[in-house]
This record gives sequence, structure tokens and C-alpha cells, in this order.
Amino acid sequence: MFSLDWQWLNMVSNIALITNIILAVFIVIFENKKATSVWAWLMVLFFLPIVGFLHAKSIVIDDKVSSIGTANVDMRSAELNFEINTFIYHEEFAEEMKKTFHKDMESSTEMTEEMYENRSYYKRVKESVSRLLSPLL
Repeated sequence: MFSLDWQWLNMVSNIALITNIILAVFIVIFENKKATSVWAWLMVLFFLPIVGFLHAKSIVIDDKVSSIGTANVDMRSAELNFEINTFIYHEEFAEEMKKTFHKDMESSTEMTEEMYENRSYYKRVKESVSRLLSPLL
């Protein structure tokens, strides 16, 4: 069994949503064949979209299974909001999802640590206020 810090991932995804950042999360799971343990590796990349707003969340698993929808990884999406994700078990659809993802990445700019550290005072205040108000929304 493995665990990820879901609170951290939830905080990062909420900040990404508030600041209109595309969040690319890659989870790679390694199974130890000699023991009963599983290791997970998590990589999170941040991208700034050049135009538009992307609200849908999507994932492709093993080039066969796709999920797309609006649900977030938080209690509001699980218990309060009327949001939904759908799972599609179709390799051709998964390939189209991957193409769409790469197309979105082409029209985005990777957000570096330096860009994050040098963000404006206004953005920092907006993030802080949003973080404080998020449980009430």
C-alpha cells in the first residue's frame, strides 16, 4: 500500500485553479517483486496557459483508460458540489486525450520556481485570501 499527501495535492490544485495554472501530475507506481511493497513517484509540473481557461480535469492511465470531468480532489466535490467525472475504457479515446494534452502544453509556458518566487504582491494577496475563503466557497 502506498500513500500520497492528498492535502498537499489538494492545496496545489486549488492554487492552480485560482491562478489559472494548468497542473500536470504524473504518478508512477513501482511494485517490488520480492516484497509486498509498492513505491509511488509523484511529479507535478505547473504550466501557465497563454489564453483561455481550462476547468476540466483529465487523466490517461496505461494508454487504455481515460477519465475526464470537473470534480476536484476535495470534500466539496465529494459531498457538496454537483460535479462528475467519467471513465472511458477505450485505447483510441485515450490516444486522443494524450494528443489534446500535448496540444495544451504547446500553448502553455512552464512555470518555474523563479517565476513563482517573483510573482507580484497582488497575486500573493489573491492566493492568501483565496486560501482563507476556500472552505467557505
